[in-house]
Amino acid sequence: MRTLIACLTILAVAATASATITITAGSQTVFENSPGQVFQILISTDSVDTISGANLAIQIGATGQTCPDITAFDTDSAGYIFNGGGGGSYTDGTGPGYPGISIGDVTGPPDPNNDPVASGALMLVTIDTTGYFVADGPYVIKLMTGFGNTEALDTNGSPISGTVYTDGTLSLVVPEPATLALLGLGSLGALIRRRRR
Repeated sequence: MRTLIACLTILAVAATASATITITAGSQTVFENSPGQVFQILISTDSVDTISGANLAIQIGATGQTCPDITAFDTDSAGYIFNGGGGGSYTDGTGPGYPGISIGDVTGPPDPNNDPVASGALMLVTIDTTGYFVADGPYVIKLMTGFGNTEALDTNGSPISGTVYTDGTLSLVVPEPATLALLGLGSLGALIRRRRR
């Protein structure tokens, strides 16, 4: 019996030591030829790992490919694991053909005791597909190390080695007629507001 308990203890310790945090882009679908298109980046853990923050680089399309531009990201809204945290820095890619962002030092609440479990929605990414159509895609969503450090951070703010980054795909679709009408009304409303100013 003691041997069995000892073996189970060793297995539990080994399982904890081999815990993996995975950041996933997934298969995403957005409307063609439209600004303000969004998709989520998810994070998961095979244990109960908590994190204080993350450094992450995202690129749309292969290097040198003309593709939609990332215009913003959101980690602080309700529903995201860093809700109420300190946000993060935002750096554009190095120009046309390398449209992406480097998100550095996204942080959770200042109190280390409130560090979230690395599981759920990490961020919302906004892109502009204006001028891009169904036939132009699909594009790869690359989660990569080319912009700098891309490890998730532990409760001390130190990189968690072995963080896994899973690329995804971005496909463009034609909006349904009802959705297209709503987009048109939104654009008309924005135009009217501008004229009133």
